[in-house]
Amino acid sequence: MAALQDILSDFNGELNRDDCSQVQAINFVNRGLARIQRSLRVPSMERHRLILAQGQMTYATMPDDFLEMIDVFASLSCQDRSRALERRAFRQIVGLPNQINPEAYARIGSTIHFRGAIPQGGSVLFHYYGAVSSLSNLTDTNEFTLACPDLVTYAALKYAGLWCDHPSTQTWEDTFTGLLGDVQGQAIAMESSGGPASIQPLYITE
Repeated sequence: MAALQDILSDFNGELNRDDCSQVQAINFVNRGLARIQRSLRVPSMERHRLILAQGQMTYATMPDDFLEMIDVFASLSCQDRSRALERRAFRQIVGLPNQINPEAYARIGSTIHFRGAIPQGGSVLFHYYGAVSSLSNLTDTNEFTLACPDLVTYAALKYAGLWCDHPSTQTWEDTFTGLLGDVQGQAIAMESSGGPASIQPLYITE
């Protein structure tokens, strides 16, 4: 468990240079975070967003922190069971026959299009991987600094090493790659062994 100030302390101790300012170091940390979340998919990154239909809803805008979709569920009313929508390419759902109830979805940019409208009083639930927050204040934390601070540190060191042509850059990259694989492997193992990551959502899907 670590805050930004703890990450910076480890970072500076490993970098061992006096020409890297705190502003630069924080920038390297946030670049490292961006790299991590381009590759890593773990339960702490899972998000849910419920949107209530105010009329016939044929599309919806993705949340700003969206990285990757896991599932989309739709219900026709507050009493209706949620049902999973099938993911299709946009050209496929356009070619499907008109349907009263939503059956499929496709994403174009930041918009999710449905084949079949969600009626007023219904809802759509996005289950997705979302971005973690960036770090700026020394006491800031996020999912990665709390769960795998060493991964954040070595991600930042890689960018710092490229900046100053540090002789340990490749070692830091190798360490980062190993840690990234370990964290992803732990998440997969927890999922397959029935750990907390595999607990299903409370909403009804069938």
